[in-house]
Amino acid sequence: MCVIHQPSGKVFSLFDDLLLLSEGEVTYFGPADRARAHFGRAGLSCPPFTNPGEHAVNAVAVDFESAATEEASRLRIAKLA
Repeated sequence: MCVIHQPSGKVFSLFDDLLLLSEGEVTYFGPADRARAHFGRAGLSCPPFTNPGEHAVNAVAVDFESAATEEASRLRIAKLA
């Protein structure tokens, strides 16, 4: 078991299973190599040449830039949970 924030692409590729939590909720639990497809089905496709670990962390993070982005990110997290 390992707790890591924003792993490099190389480190992320070594993971077997992945558990992502946000706001106290499970947003993904399963094989790490299937996380990209999971987020894609939720409308959060990983852009080409993007570290899938970083993309997953960003997908489940609250964006505090403004009240609107915070609300949108909390709705996104609730949908994933």
